[in-house]
Amino acid sequence: MKCPQAIDVGVYVLGALSPADTEEFERHLGQCEFCQEEVADLAGLPSLLGQLDFATAEAIAREGAVPADLRQPSREAAWAGPTSVPVVTPADPEGGRVVSLLDAAKHRRARERRRGRVFAVAATLAAACLAVVVGLGVPAILNSGSEAPDLVAMTATSANVPITAEVGMVRDGDRTKVVMHCVYSGGSSTDNRWMLRLRAVPKGGGQPVEVTNWSAGHGDEFELTGYTTLKPDQMERIEMVKGDGTVLLTYVP
Repeated sequence: MKCPQAIDVGVYVLGALSPADTEEFERHLGQCEFCQEEVADLAGLPSLLGQLDFATAEAIAREGAVPADLRQPSREAAWAGPTSVPVVTPADPEGGRVVSLLDAAKHRRARERRRGRVFAVAATLAAACLAVVVGLGVPAILNSGSEAPDLVAMTATSANVPITAEVGMVRDGDRTKVVMHCVYSGGSSTDNRWMLRLRAVPKGGGQPVEVTNWSAGHGDEFELTGYTTLKPDQMERIEMVKGDGTVLLTYVP
């Protein structure tokens, strides 16, 4: 069943919630499997938007045309007749797998539908970004042509942190591009996923600036890209934090 708070997922993934709303939503995430899966499906969206060049974003905004590499994979033709079927309870012998396989199939179909929404959201947000950019007269903000930064290992805050990560930064126009590679080795496949954020802490105090966020489970490995208006020499450190605010890893530029 869809959660009514799922409407906040996209805003959360893009880091647009206020600190108070972020804290409240992350408390909800710890208890809602539906929203956890939604966040996991959209976790790569900030990176995807950051990789759009201006021409692609302009095409999406002005013509509504989604490039081939952003479209859903094509599917085989299916019968166009009625789709309703009788509701039945399958008879599964003791120790059988019919019911479990049907449940798995329904779960997979639901994830496919959510994955399709990722592409739609990406196209819509690209158009919105372009509208802002054109209004400001700075189209270079969508250009991600900067070189790849060298990655440096982050330092764990304790010996039992189940995550290793490397991070690097490079200036990209009037912003800083932050690239991170991380591996989550803790927990088990049945444990709840961790909600994680990468944030930049400015020098001289001040409110930390979120760079990107994602969810992680046992065995996950990620390559993430985010952006911040802070320059590297304006940062005291980069932190990876859990949903409850616990700092797990740090990096000092």
